Amino acid sequence: MTDPSLQDRVSAILRSGTPESTTLDYKVENYPPTEGGRKECAKDISAFANRDGGLLIIGVREASGVPTEIVGVPSEAIDSSILWLESVARSGINPHVLGLRINAVSYSEKHLIIADVPSGSDRPYEVPTAGARFFVRESRGRAQDSRLASLRRVNTRLMDGPGQANHDLTVPFISPRGTA
Repeated sequence: MTDPSLQDRVSAILRSGTPESTTLDYKVENYPPTEGGRKECAKDISAFANRDGGLLIIGVREASGVPTEIVGVPSEAIDSSILWLESVARSGINPHVLGLRINAVSYSEKHLIIADVPSGSDRPYEVPTAGARFFVRESRGRAQDSRLASLRRVNTRLMDGPGQANHDLTVPFISPRGTA
């Protein structure tokens, strides 16, 4: 059953043409059911959880981050898509993102899938299958930090407020012997 407040939030976002941001991402279609698709999905969900949370709306075409067309998700694919997204979130992100909700909503007589990702309470969240990296949602996309970076640095970056633009997240690998 769809949460009426989620339905209202999504309708307001789409009616106003709200652009992508640190708390909003549009996907024209669901991720491919491949290992690469699983990684991309886990990266996107963990990036929201590592920042301020946000909505991932599947079934909307965008241009330069602005929604341009409601494509929708075929009704026969909704249940399997939701189950697949839930599976990725459970198995592809460490630790688990508590409070993640994945639902279908209707808009303009089309079905959309919404991942409502909370700001994580157990940060940082990593994606082990993506080289054990942490991802953080930025204004339109995500940045990454390696697992070998100090957790203090990662947590400091993750706690930055909305609108902060730190682009220094890629940390070179340093071997135990101190060589790059």
